[in-house]
Amino acid sequence: DRRIAQAGLDRGDIASMVRALSGGLFIAEYFDGNDRMNLILRGDKWRTPDELSSLPVHTPNAGLQTLGELAEVIRTVGPTQLRRVNGKRTVSLLLNPPEEMS
Repeated sequence: DRRIAQAGLDRGDIASMVRALSGGLFIAEYFDGNDRMNLILRGDKWRTPDELSSLPVHTPNAGLQTLGELAEVIRTVGPTQLRRVNGKRTVSLLLNPPEEMS
């Protein structure tokens, strides 16, 4: 958090950078009078977390930095499926209380 703040950014800015460098970040919608088109910002393609962490990003106070200098990039396991109820994403929590609790 300290490095991010010193660079003049916050966690939301880093999240937006990661979105732009991965799937793409929605910027705006362009309307030409007939059709609407989404404007999506996408960065260079990468294959490994190490390549992602070495991609350069511009910061207001620290100039050009790599993403790895601002955040720890690690590989983790994601969900195998998304569950929706009435079209909205849901989260399921499975809690197992200790046996002595009612």
